Amino acid sequence: MASQPACSGAGSGISFDLPGSFMRILFINNSFPGQFEALAGYLASRPENTVFFASSYGRRDFSMKGVRRILLKAAHDRMAKGREELVRQWTWLVNVGREAQRAFLSLGKSGFAPDMVLFSGGCGESFFVQDAFPASFRAAYLELDRTAEEGRADEKRSLAFLAQGMALLHGHAAFVLSGDARCLPEFLRPSAGVIPPFADVDFFRPESAGAFSCDGVCFSRKMELVSIDLKGLPETDPLPAVLSRLLKERQDCHILLNRWGEVGPRLEMFAELLRSWPGRVHLRTMLNRTEYRDMLAASTVRIIPAPVSRTRDLLEALSCETLLLARPSAAAGAALLPGRTMLAWPEGAEEQLCLLHTALNGGQELDAMRRMGREAVKREHAQDVILPRHETELLSAYQRWKAAAHPSC
Repeated sequence: MASQPACSGAGSGISFDLPGSFMRILFINNSFPGQFEALAGYLASRPENTVFFASSYGRRDFSMKGVRRILLKAAHDRMAKGREELVRQWTWLVNVGREAQRAFLSLGKSGFAPDMVLFSGGCGESFFVQDAFPASFRAAYLELDRTAEEGRADEKRSLAFLAQGMALLHGHAAFVLSGDARCLPEFLRPSAGVIPPFADVDFFRPESAGAFSCDGVCFSRKMELVSIDLKGLPETDPLPAVLSRLLKERQDCHILLNRWGEVGPRLEMFAELLRSWPGRVHLRTMLNRTEYRDMLAASTVRIIPAPVSRTRDLLEALSCETLLLARPSAAAGAALLPGRTMLAWPEGAEEQLCLLHTALNGGQELDAMRRMGREAVKREHAQDVILPRHETELLSAYQRWKAAAHPSC
């Protein structure tokens, strides 16, 4: 089934008159495709499914095969600037949910009736999903692994727990994406499913990668390219000074800084580095999926220095046989073993510089580490193994709900 253009509300041109044998699946997230890219793509590839995806923003120039988009109206912040930030953010999420509810009710009048609604627990678009689709099976996808960091007690964390509490009230089933049972409060562990972190090892492999260029420089593994994910980097980190010393000591080394939108430290941290090393320090703020894969494959070393990282980012680097340097606290999982499949990123400046020299010097031991990293991802975290397992779990939950809600069926 070909992808459809983004649309909004009733009269959008999407046909909802489908054979009864089809499973109509609606994804709801704040952005498209966001965290649901792999799952939506997998379910859309199944001939018995018709997949829709509703979001308020994100990737309007991007489409997914078999996924029909529903573009929701973006909500505005109607709170006065002087109000407490938590109140402002919560009110904004409620407004987002109200806008989405109006769109869903309008679509319902046009004949839109999903069998299954899969929604992100942290987005306002799903706040009133129970009112919009009372007769549909609803599954909430939580991100408790990102909101339950020890010692963190701020407004962002409080807002995340409030939003996910709403999700639990509106769902018939709950799952945690890329986590493990330790992420869940004890009372949820018997009932919530956990989807292990996964990577698309067929896509993220060095043999599939094309050439990667930046600022007119075409990189390959024969060059020294240190790529760095800036998400979550503390502003007190010594990394900018370490990189300056590294460039002085290694004449053929290049640095690539990845900053995803507004996420990450202020670029003032690296302003001096960018000015002092034109042509050798590069900045990319957005990469599509193919460019991202090509960049990983071209990188001699990939640094993900945040104290808490997305496990999938780590797995995709390993899958490309890129030498990964990450914080020990982030190295959780069967494939992320410091000293065997990756190297632990230290705190101190001297230790960081020494480790970078060691990593760039290479050798048979590090080459073996690259291969072991990919093999571990294939063995423990392959998407084509984990997603079919989750599909079975999801359909089982759907059938149990259907049997309870419609005993005569």
